[in-house]
Formats: sequence, structure tokens, C-alpha cells
Amino acid sequence: MAFKRFRGWTIFSKIMSLSIVSIVLSASVILIYVLPVVEEKLITEKRAAVQDLVNVALRILSDSQARVERGELDVTEAKRLAASNIRGLRYKHIDYIWINDLSSRMIMHPTIPSLNGLDLKSFKDASGKFLFQEFTEICESKGEGFVEYNWPVPDGTEPAPKLSFVKLFKPWGWILGSGIYVDDVKRDIRIVAARILTATAGFVILAIIVSFLLAQRISRPLRNAVGTLNEIAAGNLGVRIASSGTDETGQLLSAMKNMVENLRQSDEALRASRLRYQMLFERMLDGFALYTMIRDEGGVVRDYRFVEVNPAFERMIGLPKDELIGQTVQDAMPSDNNPYWVNLYEKAARSGGSTRFETYDRRRDRHYEVSAYSPAPGQFATIFTDISDRKRMESEKGKIQDQLFRASKLATIGTLAAGVAHEINNPLTIIDGNIGIIRDHLLEKGGAADDRVFDLLQKQEKGVRRIANIVNGLRSYARADNDTLQNTNLNKVITDTVLLVEEIYRKADIEVTTRLSSEPLFVRGNPGKLQQVLMNLVANAKDALCSRDGDRRITIVSAAVGETSVMEVIDNGEGISPKDIDHIFDPFYTTKPVGAGTGLGLALTYSIITSIGGKIEVESKPGQGSKFTVTLNGAVKDEKMVEEIMLPQAKPGKLEGRALLVDDEDGVRDIVRKYLETFGLEVTEAENGAVALEKLKSGIFDFVITDMKMPKMNGDVLVTEAKKLNLPKCVRYLVITGGLAGDNEADDDSGLRGEYGADGYLRKPFNRKDLLHALEKISELAPVSD
Repeated sequence: MAFKRFRGWTIFSKIMSLSIVSIVLSASVILIYVLPVVEEKLITEKRAAVQDLVNVALRILSDSQARVERGELDVTEAKRLAASNIRGLRYKHIDYIWINDLSSRMIMHPTIPSLNGLDLKSFKDASGKFLFQEFTEICESKGEGFVEYNWPVPDGTEPAPKLSFVKLFKPWGWILGSGIYVDDVKRDIRIVAARILTATAGFVILAIIVSFLLAQRISRPLRNAVGTLNEIAAGNLGVRIASSGTDETGQLLSAMKNMVENLRQSDEALRASRLRYQMLFERMLDGFALYTMIRDEGGVVRDYRFVEVNPAFERMIGLPKDELIGQTVQDAMPSDNNPYWVNLYEKAARSGGSTRFETYDRRRDRHYEVSAYSPAPGQFATIFTDISDRKRMESEKGKIQDQLFRASKLATIGTLAAGVAHEINNPLTIIDGNIGIIRDHLLEKGGAADDRVFDLLQKQEKGVRRIANIVNGLRSYARADNDTLQNTNLNKVITDTVLLVEEIYRKADIEVTTRLSSEPLFVRGNPGKLQQVLMNLVANAKDALCSRDGDRRITIVSAAVGETSVMEVIDNGEGISPKDIDHIFDPFYTTKPVGAGTGLGLALTYSIITSIGGKIEVESKPGQGSKFTVTLNGAVKDEKMVEEIMLPQAKPGKLEGRALLVDDEDGVRDIVRKYLETFGLEVTEAENGAVALEKLKSGIFDFVITDMKMPKMNGDVLVTEAKKLNLPKCVRYLVITGGLAGDNEADDDSGLRGEYGADGYLRKPFNRKDLLHALEKISELAPVSD
């Protein structure tokens, strides 16, 4: 009620009443807050003055101690002079400094000399405090401090409250002290308080007079401004306000005029801001929608209603704004998943927080990232970001990783094949050798054996050669490749590749045939990568034949065309549609079912061919098969670019001399030793390179036939070390190898002759004629220089 009555007062009455209340409050603050602060400040100043006095005395002691250390005074004389100097120090003519030691013995007291020299440890003040013991305790623990006690006033006998500051001078064990009487401080405080109260009373009177004048001056102009403010409050921003003068009324009217102008500008800015927001809202790429929750009688959210959507949201869901605003989601977008979304959005609205998740629209085949938050109680907003491109890139990345994983597995298989090939070729050599020995033995018997036995031996020999050809193909495919370009026999690449796949494809009812040029085709390329290209093309052709019934063929053709060489891979499969043929070399483009292909095989093929300066083209018609044509730059022929052909079936001949046979396989050594003995050579055996090197040091040999891979010392190391010995120049070195990549052998003997000094090499499995031809060949060579 009192407040309501106050609201009806005039401006003058309100100003005066508020002014008086403010004045009274200010005076109260001065009395309640300022006086204690002043009192505290005076006490602090007194304490600081006492500390300063003691520190001055302490400097006197420090100077005296310095003179002792310089040898100008002895300690006794220094103490006497210092005490004498301190005795005359005074603060406000009455406060003084005394000195006692840590045993509470008085050294010097300027006002009560009778205390000098006395032990005051048991001395108590009027309240019973052992003050000198407390001086000692504070100085020993802290080095300095304040102590309150009672002590007689100078020229008086009655004790009065006193606050003293004591500080220890460690070199001499002296305690210096000085204090102030509390009654003196209180007297000073009363004087200051009286002055403050007088000033406060004058301030109150003056403030009341000023408030009265100001209230009169303010109330009149305010009444004149009320009418103008009412018009502005009614929204009339076009009101004209005439301001004159520089007094309060003029300033008020001028401020009102400025206010109206600012309001007008703010209104225009707000309109412009709304326009910009509307443009942003309508042009943003992300979809936006605002909803309100619809709750049942129990307060559980059952649905939500569209309040606002932007054009991007309309495009994303395929519905116009007019069909969404005011509609519930169940009505506008019926779905079995709506209860899930209602619950999810209700949690965001209830918590006032935000949530983010991804969703997939099967109707439009698009992925979206959805951010939901609550802009107000009972509402939530969603922002839809189309992340389909990102998802596609992640999928492509996964495909690349899968392809790399597959490549890693193939590399592992290649490494495994390299080790297995050595183990395969050794027993093949033994089997092939025994076949020859059995055949020769039967022939020596005069052909008495049944022809079926010779037929079986011939089939066994064909089987051995078939295994050897497969291992030889693996040798090329498993070789560790790099990007180095070299002169490469294209026909050999084709032959090695076909050896790997023809039997597998034959069992799938696919015939693989070749039509190769009669002369070797040498191109500038990388053997391993060219074989990978051919494998990709052949595999692609096989996939194209899977759905074909009847005759299924893959034909590989090679031919020289001017300065280039051409390789064609032709199939009679289902062909390629016109819409796909322009994209088949694009990465990740595939027409195969999901999981059946990565879309990287032809893209990799295209990359390899173009990187070596070649080109690849495709011709295809649906239902009529496809033809891939690879054109490669030819290489300049030299004497090393000779086609590897089957070793000639030389007639058994005779050799002379001694041969050192080195192999860790007993069975292989046994077969080769029999071969060499039939050639007329005297044979010495060694089971590894280390044993052979010792035999070379103690004997003379015409031939050294050594395996490549052996324990303790390999064949290449044996040849290198043997070359360091003082052996006859006529010694010939033949290296036998049964491994794949990593055995340090090349496709011809140039690497072994150049790097290790071997005269020739022979790859397992081999028969007696192969060995004889190799030995006759190295016998004709000029010795390799050391």
C-alpha cells in the first residue's frame, strides 16, 4: 500500500524523498564504514611507524657489526656504542627502543635504567603475561612480530595497554623492541571522528538544499515532455520534436529527437536483417525445419507439427512447403520409423541440448547428416546436410583399402611361391633324371621292355615338363617388380601368363589360344607390370564369358606394326553396352554385381600402359564379344635380346677334365653326378658352398657346377669367393637355380656373369641333354675376367 501511495506522488516529492533517503544512507555509510576504516588506518600507520623505528635501530646494529668484521672495533666496544646510539632514539618524543637478549636479560632500557642487566624471564605485566618470554618466543620462531601487554607510561606509574614490535638481530642475539600505547591511538581516532562528523553534517545540510533546487528544476520540464513521449509510445516515429536551449529540458527534447531517429534507423536495419535472413534461409544448401511437439493427455510426445521449412528441405523430401506447414509428420510423411524419430527429437527438446546423427533416404538414395536442437521449450529444429558425396568417397576409400589388402595377399602368395618353387624344382630334377636313366637302362637291354613302359615314361616326362612350365610362369609373375623400364620380350610375357591360367580356364570350359608373331617382339616396359596388365585383361574376358553358353574362347594375339608392337585380347563373351564402354577405364566403375569386382582392374591397366608411353583401346558390341588392343613402343634390339627357346636336343657328347659338383640335395647330386660321369668327367662332390671352397683350395677342377640356394654358403657367394683364389683361368662356373624371384638370377645369364663371374646358368628341372648343352656352351666362352 505504501508503494502505491508513493507512485501517486509528484516528481518533486519523489525527488526530495529519494534525495533525503540517499543523504541519510550516505551519512550512515560514513559513520558505519568510514570511521572503522579510518581507525584501522591509524592503527596500521602506528604499527608501521614502530616497525620503521625498530628497523632504523637494526641498521645501527648492522653498521656496528660491519665495523667489527672489518676489524675497526672489537665486539664489546661495538655493542656499547650501538646501545648508546639507540638509547637516544625517540618516536614523537616519548616512544623509545629497548634491547634485551634471547635469555630475557635487559641490555638497555632508556626510561627505566634500573632494568639494565636484570634477568626478566619471570617478569609479568598486570595481566600476568610473561612478556619477555613471549618476545623471545616470537623472535626465535618468526624473527619478528607484535606483542600486546601492559606497561607503565613514561613519567607515570600506572600500567597501560601497549602494542610493541620486536625483532631479532641474529649476529649478537639481541632483541630490539618499541611500542605504542593504545590510549594514544584511541585519542587520535576520537579527534579524527569528530572532524568527520562535522563534515558529514555540513554535507547533509548542503545536499538537502541542492536536492530541493534540482527537484524544482527537473519536475517542470518533465511535465512538458509527457505529451511527446505518449505520441512516441503510440508508435508515431514521424513525430516532430522541437528542441531549444541547452538546459535539462532542451537536452531531454534533443535526446528524444535522437531516440526517434535511432528507432527509425533500427527499424530499417531490422527490416533489412529480416530480408537477409530470409534470403539465407531460402538459399542455404542445408535443409532446415522447425517443429512443435504434440503431446497427449499424459504429456507424452506422440507427434510433431511443421512450423517452418526452407526450400532446401522441400527439395530433400520432395514435398512443397504448403503441404507441410501446419501438418503433423505422421500425416505429411507417414512412416513406420516415425515413433523412433519422435522419441529422439523429444529427448533433444526436453533436455534443451542437441543431437547429431546420420540417416539414409532410400526413396532418393541420399545420405544425410541431421543436427537437432531445441530453440525453445516444446520446440525443436533440424538441419539436414547432404553427405552423399562424402559417403561415396568413404565407400571408394574402403574399396581401395580392400584392393590394397588383396594386393598384399597376392604379394604374400608370390613370396610363398618363390620359396615353394625351389622345393618343387629339386624333386622335379630328380624325377626327370631318373626317367632318363630308366629309359637309357631299358635301351641298353636291347629294347626288350614293353612299349607301354616307354609310353608311361614319356607321359611322366610330359607331366614333369608341365609342372616345370607352371613354375616358370610363377617365376615371372612373382618377381619383385619396380618401375624400372627395360627391354621386354612381349611374346614371353604372353607365354608365361598363359601357362599360369590355361589349365584353370580349360576346366571352366574356356579355351585360351595364342597367335604370336613368328619373331620375338621386344618392347620398352616392365615384365611384371605387363604380365599384370595381361592377367587383368584375361580375367576381365573370363568374367564376360561366364554367362555365355556353348563355345567360349579367349584369343591372345601379338604382332609388329611399324615401330610398335600390338597385343590383342579377344573374347566372344557378352560384350559391353555403349553406355558403359566410355567409363570402363574409370576408377571404381564396374558392371559386375556387388562384391564381384572393385572397378580397379581396368583402371590400373590403363594407368600402367599410359605410364610407359603406350595406349589401350577397346572395341565391343553387345552379344558379339570384346577386343582390347594394347599398343607398346618397340625396343632397340641388341645381342642380349634373344628369344629364350627350348635348349636343343644335343646328342650325348664327351667332355674331359674334373668337375666339382656342389648341391645340398643328395638326390640332385646323385642324378647330376651320373650325368657328368656319362659325359666323361671325373666328379668330386660337396654338400654346400663352404665345403666346396675348401676343396677348390686343395684341388684343380675344370668345371664347378653349383646350386644357387644352399645352407652355410650360396652358389653366388661361392663363385665370388672362388674368383679370389689363385685358380687356373680355364675353370668354368655353371650355376643351377630352382627358385623364383629373389634368387638374384635374371631371365638370361647376364646378371650372373656380370655380377658374380659365373660363366652360365641352368634352371631346374633339367635333363642330361640340358646339362650337356650348358657345359658345352660355357666351354666355348672366353674366360670371365676377375
